[in-house]
Amino acid sequence: IITLAVTGSYYINKLADISSATLKNNYQTLEFTKNMIQALDEENKDLGSKKFEDNLQKQENNITEVGESDVTKDLRETFEMYKSGKQDDATEAQLRQMILHIQELNMNAIIRKNAEASKATKNVFALITMLGTLCFLLSFTFVINFLGMIANAISELANGIQEIANKNYSSRLNFASKDEFGEVAGAFNDIAKRLDEFEHSNLN
Repeated sequence: IITLAVTGSYYINKLADISSATLKNNYQTLEFTKNMIQALDEENKDLGSKKFEDNLQKQENNITEVGESDVTKDLRETFEMYKSGKQDDATEAQLRQMILHIQELNMNAIIRKNAEASKATKNVFALITMLGTLCFLLSFTFVINFLGMIANAISELANGIQEIANKNYSSRLNFASKDEFGEVAGAFNDIAKRLDEFEHSNLN
């Protein structure tokens, strides 16, 4: 039970970390890029540039995927050109293309991480199933053996008592264990020994 609990907790936390990292990194980037596109659509260019700048800075601090750093760097350089007065359709189209590229990188990452999480979930389920089966078999074996040990001990004790009742005072119980059954066997053997001595004393 402890093994199952520890294993289950470990892998559940691991899957939660994967989901949390995906949410924090990739989904935040998608939010930033969406805001940048909206900024380009602003009628007020000053407000749009400020909104674009804020989200671009957030994106620069949230680089997580391969190739994302280079595209973000190019986006920054193009945006600086855009701010300096080159606000033509070609420059804006470049900005949009770079933003879409960043979105694509993060969307692909989400798909990849989701596949990894699904695979990890299946592996965890298989592992816990195997552990559960093993633990059940071990527990079942223990219970059967434990019940058999108790039944055998009680049966041997009952036979010993029957021998004493038939005045066979030489009967002894042989329990190798040092648990409660061993103590009972020791007390029984002591009684049998005393009865045997008492019987011979009476005969004498």
